[in-house]
Amino acid sequence: MQSLYVHIPSRHPSSFPELELPTLLQSAALLSVGLLYEGSAHPQTMQILLGEIGRRSGGDNVLEREGYAVAAGFSLGLVALGRGEDAPGFVDALVDRLFQYIGGKEPENERFHLFVPSNDELNRSAGQIMDGTSVNVDVTAPGATIALALMFLKTESELVYSRLSVPQTHFDLHYVRPDFIMLRVIARNLIMWSRVHASEEWIQSQIPEVIQNGVKGLGDTASDTDEINADAFVQAYVHIVVGACISLGLRYAGSRDGNLQELLYKYALYFLNEIKPVSVSSGAFPKGLSRYIDRGSLETCLHLIVLSLCVVMAGSGHLQTFKLLKYLRGRNSADGHLSFGNQMAVSLAIGFLFIGGGMQTFSTSKSSIAALLITLYPRLPTGPNDNRCHLQSLVRFGARTEARQWTITLGRMWGVRSIEWMLQPVGRMPSNECGWAGGVGNNGCPTSNCDGLVYLVLEV
Repeated sequence: MQSLYVHIPSRHPSSFPELELPTLLQSAALLSVGLLYEGSAHPQTMQILLGEIGRRSGGDNVLEREGYAVAAGFSLGLVALGRGEDAPGFVDALVDRLFQYIGGKEPENERFHLFVPSNDELNRSAGQIMDGTSVNVDVTAPGATIALALMFLKTESELVYSRLSVPQTHFDLHYVRPDFIMLRVIARNLIMWSRVHASEEWIQSQIPEVIQNGVKGLGDTASDTDEINADAFVQAYVHIVVGACISLGLRYAGSRDGNLQELLYKYALYFLNEIKPVSVSSGAFPKGLSRYIDRGSLETCLHLIVLSLCVVMAGSGHLQTFKLLKYLRGRNSADGHLSFGNQMAVSLAIGFLFIGGGMQTFSTSKSSIAALLITLYPRLPTGPNDNRCHLQSLVRFGARTEARQWTITLGRMWGVRSIEWMLQPVGRMPSNECGWAGGVGNNGCPTSNCDGLVYLVLEV
């Protein structure tokens, strides 16, 4: 632990010699603290990490400032992973502070000021940038949202769910950034884990009525929707849909659900057609989004949906999904706005689809979902050295979610009178995720969300 704090200058005592440490190294050290204390809900560590989310920039290099806050948010979420209100300490004051980082008003909580860093701590290692006294939510909001999502993962907390609200009015749409809305959608669904359903109706239910009405009126020439409101409606609509698709990918990771595959594939084609028409799209989707949103954002949303699709179909080598990835990989600059992040997303998706040579898939335990969220953080880099919003090396955290599986496809066999599949659970897991509840997959094999050994018993 002490060796990790050496790489975090804000934790150095005043007598400690000044060290020039890259921000990337500090971000990695922060996340390492979360891994070390994962699930422990250590109060002092949580307080330290909470202060790092709102830490003012150190030195003159402030380009990776948001990435530092996001790493602190992931670390805090890992320390209190799934503990929610059961975590020891002043959880209410900590949650209030996180909501202030997201953009809420300062609450009237007598314990709230226990988590407010002093002026000396704020000014320590301060650089030339002038932050002022208020919280810069553009820097702190992503990390605070992620921290709340992991802290209350699968807890079904109505209080936190309601406070992480999606904008319901025109004013809120202009007040909250679209990418922050997407993070809120993901966080809300991770908290209300049991309410996530693989259906188009569920995705549409995530979109507030004011946004649905605004998007429906885009193609109406008689509509009085002005250009500014139209941009806000489309930006919010697109990011909410993508956030819902990512939530489905996390909820059904490794399940190989056929219906969900068709649903996510349909949304991927929808966004692809908005960039460049390649096929006749079905469904009552709004048309002409490219007039109100830039192509780069559409490309990012498309690749995030494709990543979610491959998380669901992990280890299956699904042919239709692979053909889509092959098409995206083979596009040139004339077909779309290609970038390093988009190509990286396609490569990552191919790795998910064929993970372990078809012998592995993803688990849905709390630790695995946290690792997947770190991997699928919805900000794609613009280049190999772009770590401003998320440390690129953290993309490899998806390897922590792998679960061994044995799948055997049987045809007719002489002398075999009956076939019985038996699942022997390994380790702790929820009772409602074990047994025969998974049913039979497309390849004739039993599918289940739990980690276990599958035994095949043949009666000859």
